[in-house]
Order: sequence, then structure tokens, then C-alpha cells
Amino acid sequence: MRSLAVVALLSAVSSPSLPAQGPPPETAKLSYFEGTWELSGEDQQGPMGAGGKTTGTEKCEWFEGRFALVCRADVNTPGGPGKSMSTYTYNTEKKKYSFDGIDSYGADISATSTIVGNAWKWTSFPMSMPDGVYVIRYTVTPVSDKEYTYVWQWSKNKGAWHPGGAGSGKKK
Repeated sequence: MRSLAVVALLSAVSSPSLPAQGPPPETAKLSYFEGTWELSGEDQQGPMGAGGKTTGTEKCEWFEGRFALVCRADVNTPGGPGKSMSTYTYNTEKKKYSFDGIDSYGADISATSTIVGNAWKWTSFPMSMPDGVYVIRYTVTPVSDKEYTYVWQWSKNKGAWHPGGAGSGKKK
């Protein structure tokens, strides 16, 4: 009987926050990234790690309800092999896309994006590191429905922007 009361309480509390008509239409633009992608690029030596070639595979699929795209990646970087997990959503209040990701190197990154032309312009929230506060800009530009290019940059303590790397993703 007690568990039935808990279920009733949770239903009453959570029901008003559930959207009545599904995800906002802007969420559909994230469908571009759905699928399995082969990644390749070149990172610059800098505070985010060693420079050199990066490769990997990323699989992105819709989470139940289609409000969020969930991605998992296996990568090889100059710092060694790693894994990452991320989510992409659309925030109707901020009118921006949101990214939240973690990886096996210890990074925990959140960012927001706007679409300018056909390019996704991501800017991370400030990240504290031992030598300062960093922000990352990441631009993804679709070349076709099965390929994109990317460029990323970093800034320390609101200073100049520095190249971080560039590459591409190709859908399998």
C-alpha cells in the first residue's frame, strides 16, 4: 500500500512538468547527428593536451521521447585511447541547443549552441583548471547529410582565442 501511495505522489508531482505535445520543433534539427560517425582530426599542442592525430567512432541515438540525442564515442588521441558520453537537447527558455558531456580523461563539459547559417557554433561554460579559467569554442559545419567538418579553439582567462584542432566526421 505504501508503494502505491509513493507512485501516486510521484505521478502527481511529475505530471505538471511533462510537456503536453512532445519535444519542441527545434529538437528535430539534432537528427542530423543521429547515426554512427567515423571521426578524424588533428589537435594542436596546448593546455588541453598533446598535439597530434585523433580518430574515433561516435554513435548517436534518440533517448526515449526524442527530447535528447545521446552519444557515445570511442576515440584515440595523442593522450591515448578514451571514451566519452554526451547529450544534446534544445532549451526552449534560452532558445539554444545544449551539450553536456563527460569523458574517460576526466573532462566534464557543458556548452550551448546557436545555428548560424548551417554551422553549429558551440561555446563551453567556463572551466577552472589549475592555471586559469578556460572556454572552448567548437564549430561544426555540415558539408553534406553524411559529412561535417569541425574546428575548435580555446581561450584562457577571457584572453585571445588559440587554435585547438580541426577535423571531420563521416557517417557510416
